[in-house]
Amino acid sequence: MLSFLWTYLWDLTLAPMLLVFTMPFHNVRWTQYVRYLMFDVFKIKLQLTSDAPLIETGYMLANHRSFTDLAFDPLLADSAGVGRHAAFFALFWLSILAYGYPEHRVFSFNRGKEKRQELFQRIKKHLTLRSRILLFPEGTRLKYTQLSSPDEVKTYLKYGLLKEIYYDKTHPVQIQISSNKELVFNEKKLHIQYNVPVRTHRTKAIYPANYKSEQDFYDAIAVEWYNAWVNTHT
Repeated sequence: MLSFLWTYLWDLTLAPMLLVFTMPFHNVRWTQYVRYLMFDVFKIKLQLTSDAPLIETGYMLANHRSFTDLAFDPLLADSAGVGRHAAFFALFWLSILAYGYPEHRVFSFNRGKEKRQELFQRIKKHLTLRSRILLFPEGTRLKYTQLSSPDEVKTYLKYGLLKEIYYDKTHPVQIQISSNKELVFNEKKLHIQYNVPVRTHRTKAIYPANYKSEQDFYDAIAVEWYNAWVNTHT
């Protein structure tokens, strides 16, 4: 617990605050600082595989396990991250560092206070600032440690924004699944761990226009999600 508290107070709060207030005098931005956090402070041992290069523009979909995700996944995807106001407020100064030019890494919303269509239009507009937007379609941090099939994947996904992406048919989605993120920084257990091996796999792009129905689109996402999960968790 002491290591967790020290890391939260210094590395995730005070150090980013100092970087924000002294920004005119240095070139350290969110990308450089989060890379330092992930690979020099936490010393994550990353193994990254991919079926295809990062999409040029579109929506990244990632599994949601802990607060680690809010920095780790947008860093790997070179994207902005979408999350609730409360989550970004918990990492306030790191979020402020991510919010400004040239990063534009933060996109936050207040759950239940905005219609899905309005939220999607704001997210889509953010693509003019950042080429990729990362979503957590599970909607919340989940604890499952086994997946038996694509059909089980579909029981965990929330389909609101995926529905908007399908009917908009403008940009593809690409899935990015990682193992062990909850071991690195677990805010629920007040625990951190160093030198954690994290395996990440990116799938091929999935284009909504290629599917005749939204259910076909969801099925394709579930299949790629499941295959990426097997790739990273076996």
